[in-house]
Amino acid sequence: MGDNIKVGKPQTTPTAPAHTRGIREGNQPGSFDRDPGHYSTGETASGRPTGHSTARRSTGVNPEPKNPIDPKSPNLPPA
Repeated sequence: MGDNIKVGKPQTTPTAPAHTRGIREGNQPGSFDRDPGHYSTGETASGRPTGHSTARRSTGVNPEPKNPIDPKSPNLPPA
């Protein structure tokens, strides 16, 4: 069997740092409310935030048809 795997040019080096200053991480406080497709529904009794998502969370290309037709139906975003 031949190992004819084609790979592109690496985008980084093995010695590069794991985090770059100034790049926003997804687990920072407030990230949930800033992300398109997420919306807050309040807090739990212990004070943890709760929320829901729409198809926009998973896809930015024409997300409206991916949402449920009936508003009472649960939203199961693709991917």
